[in-house]
Amino acid sequence: MSEAALDFARFTTVATGHTPYPYQAELAAEPLDPRVPIDPLPERLAAPPGGGGAEAVVLAWLYRRLIADPPGTPRRLVHVLPEGSLAGSIHATVARWLERLGTLGGADQVGLHLLTGASARDGGWRRAPERTAILIGTQEVLLSRALLRGFADGPTMTDVSFALLHNDAHWVLDEPTLLGAGARTALALQGLRERLGTSAPTGTTLVSSVRSAFDGPDAVAGPGDADWAGGLGARSGGSFRVRRLDPGLDPQDIGSLAAALAAVHVAGTQTLAVLGSLARARALVRALRARNADRELLFAHPYRREPELRELTEALEQPAADRIVVAVGHALDLGGELPARTVYTELAPWAAVALRAGRLTDGAGELLWSAGPDAGSDSSADPSALAPVADWLEAHDGRTVSLRDLHEAQVSTPAVGPPPPGDADLFRLFDTAPDIDVTPWVSPPGRDPGTVLVAWRDWSDARTDARTDARTDAPDGETPDRPGPEESDPTRQELCPVPLAELRAALAAQPRKRTRTRARTAWIRDRRLDWAWRPVDPESSAADLRPGVTMLLDAADGGWTPEEGWTPDSVAVVEPLGDGTAAPRSFACTAWVSLDQHLQETEHEARALLESLAPESLALESLTHPGLTVDHRDAVTRAARYHDLGKSHDLFQDMIRSGGGDPPAGLLAKSKAPHNGGRYARPYFRHELVSALILLHQSPAGADFADLLPYLVAAHHGRIRVSVLPEPDEQPALLGVLDGDRTPPVELSSGERFAAQVLDTGNAVRLTANAVALLRRADLGPFRLAFLETLVRVADWRSSARHDGPVEETTV
Repeated sequence: MSEAALDFARFTTVATGHTPYPYQAELAAEPLDPRVPIDPLPERLAAPPGGGGAEAVVLAWLYRRLIADPPGTPRRLVHVLPEGSLAGSIHATVARWLERLGTLGGADQVGLHLLTGASARDGGWRRAPERTAILIGTQEVLLSRALLRGFADGPTMTDVSFALLHNDAHWVLDEPTLLGAGARTALALQGLRERLGTSAPTGTTLVSSVRSAFDGPDAVAGPGDADWAGGLGARSGGSFRVRRLDPGLDPQDIGSLAAALAAVHVAGTQTLAVLGSLARARALVRALRARNADRELLFAHPYRREPELRELTEALEQPAADRIVVAVGHALDLGGELPARTVYTELAPWAAVALRAGRLTDGAGELLWSAGPDAGSDSSADPSALAPVADWLEAHDGRTVSLRDLHEAQVSTPAVGPPPPGDADLFRLFDTAPDIDVTPWVSPPGRDPGTVLVAWRDWSDARTDARTDARTDAPDGETPDRPGPEESDPTRQELCPVPLAELRAALAAQPRKRTRTRARTAWIRDRRLDWAWRPVDPESSAADLRPGVTMLLDAADGGWTPEEGWTPDSVAVVEPLGDGTAAPRSFACTAWVSLDQHLQETEHEARALLESLAPESLALESLTHPGLTVDHRDAVTRAARYHDLGKSHDLFQDMIRSGGGDPPAGLLAKSKAPHNGGRYARPYFRHELVSALILLHQSPAGADFADLLPYLVAAHHGRIRVSVLPEPDEQPALLGVLDGDRTPPVELSSGERFAAQVLDTGNAVRLTANAVALLRRADLGPFRLAFLETLVRVADWRSSARHDGPVEETTV
């Protein structure tokens, strides 16, 4: 074993408590030519269930990033799990590795972020593009962001997510056959990155527990003879019996299924039952409880609030003396130790069957299966594509097999879905103004994909007096049952992921409680106009009922129970985790900041950020990979210097002074708390559009920057990118700007002077033309252009944060 592999062996032992298999150590080997930094991880890796495939890639990447080859290893690892996975288990495992590594190689400085369910709203990773980070999430969250339509992503943050997921990132696709069209989408995006160029190396690795996940002549990394002769062979060579669960059983009859599972459960052991339908799994849990209320029973699915998900994860990690675990879809296919004596699965893709069998640790264990009434509903394959899986299981009925047998069996479950995105699709998506549905590229077909985020609030009695609107909508003697204008956004711990199809059905259902005369209503924040909460009409507001949106439900309407999480047929009052009162602001801008000072400080932050990225991006500049050129970096610093010129407009200056206080003379960029609650006299005003119009009229940087600078300045809040369109009810204004508006002269500390101007909104069409040209420039393209945008935005965030500090509650 090479010296590098020995070092990796020690690294892995510290992180996990065991030495790596030989094939895992190979992944961490140094590049043959250290002068050529490349992303060396394999494109395809097959390791048996429990054989450490994903562990191998994550730890090999981490070792190379921290120790062996930082310049040649992308600084972000993007670990993609199938939709419906309990990703918190893998997140907890990686967190333990980092904790055990401590300061070794700087592991304590690695960011770790969970992006699924309510945690998908975590945006901390976007604020530190120079930091080494691991992002763990499900396909609908990560792939939608890679397509600029991020589920649960803030509408003005999609460009930043896009930039950081496509530049300096290595993607790990865990079980590609379970990702459906998502795997092909991710591979297509990798091809686009390679052709169109990125700011730093990127790569993609597909990891599967079965070799049949990969076809064609391309090489597949994985265990060799040395692995099978050693510890991996001992782990994966154990045998178990395959048996169809009662061939005469009608899977539609949940009572019969519960009886059959109770009969095969061995007292003192753990049984795992996996169904493809959430509704049927819910019914099975109830039937099993009715048969034996004393036996421990866990219901594993991701449709719970965060505190309850943490409790579920902790419970699953505890040893079980006598327990049945009912899981939905891919909830428990990946991550965590969950040894079982008996595993039952409905027909599913081959990789899912192998992973579920991987839970069997007892030599007397059994893998039980049935076709199920909704075979394929938890998968990326349609039911007919699962015929090869049924054929293999039937051929081995009553026989003893091993995990290695499942790993090496040639059983294919081809995915179906649309063609993956190409160049034209990417350029169309880059313009975030059009409403483009990306779910066919992201989620398995054949079902209503995705989830929404729901919080329950109590709008009754005294709890709501301070937050409800005038009670004109409520009859005399009744309390209002709607959120008022002061109702706060839900906190992360309140939010529960809910299957979109089930929520739509629950909202369309008739009321079931004699004490209530109306159906359930969901409320959504109108973020375009007045930020008020408005009701969702499930029949006519399809745009509202889309993956990732946040909604409020009345706690009195039910829909959740402690035992089952999201429970659409429950009418029990839900105990809210929040009261709808916004927490008082304790951190805000503590000073009046002049426009010139803010522009200087933003430029300084941009230079510092570029310097933190320079060692790697500069090294790449002389290679075939373009990286960030000197001109790119110059454009970023200049855009940072000019980005807020539009704040010189009278509308902004009047707004910033309208909150009171004693603002100083001169052009201002930031107001001091508590005097920062001013409003624009003209709705929808965007100062960044004014900044871009100023630069289009007077470019201070020469022809090389005539297109790029106005684009970066216009895009620095994520609202203007390609199309520059008025809001529907604001014409003749364009984003609050009218033809004939004037800006005063602006003189910067750099010595540059921008003359007073009369604005012409007709010039905005040049912004669109410039953006289209930049997207097609060989030295830029969509991925590098988005990365330059992000650097300007992060510099702006950091310069603003210089003046943030604690403020007294009474001042806000």
